[in-house]
Amino acid sequence: MTRSHLELDHKLMNWQRSFFTFMFCLSACNAPGPLAGSGWRQAGGLDGDMIPFVEVSPDKAKDGATYREAINRLCGPGHCVQVGFFLAGDSIPPSGTRGDFFRAGGWGNYKPLAVYMGGEFTKWDCERAGEVAAPMSALCGGSAP
Repeated sequence: MTRSHLELDHKLMNWQRSFFTFMFCLSACNAPGPLAGSGWRQAGGLDGDMIPFVEVSPDKAKDGATYREAINRLCGPGHCVQVGFFLAGDSIPPSGTRGDFFRAGGWGNYKPLAVYMGGEFTKWDCERAGEVAAPMSALCGGSAP
């Protein structure tokens, strides 16, 4: 190889290295992190956020709009199987796999404010999440047995 070929190879290698470094930094800077909204933040999840865990601030725990906003932001079409909502300070499950979580007892080991699945809330803590925003299926207040 001549000296000019070596210089050209060296410049090409430097350009490639610079390009890949730039692309890596760009993707790292744009990598999505946990989402947050008004009175809530994503606090982990299972199977790559197929079941996100949401921590709700105490002042928003009885605000139904807080739950709807989190669901709308976290669960686009086909993105979520369930969503678990927890009051700030509550024990939140560690992130991991659905299999490990449900084999270990699932939601029964925790005290979620609410659990959303399949377009509806399947669990709702009437006292901590409130009766006003509660779905009919929660049987809060005078409807409770």
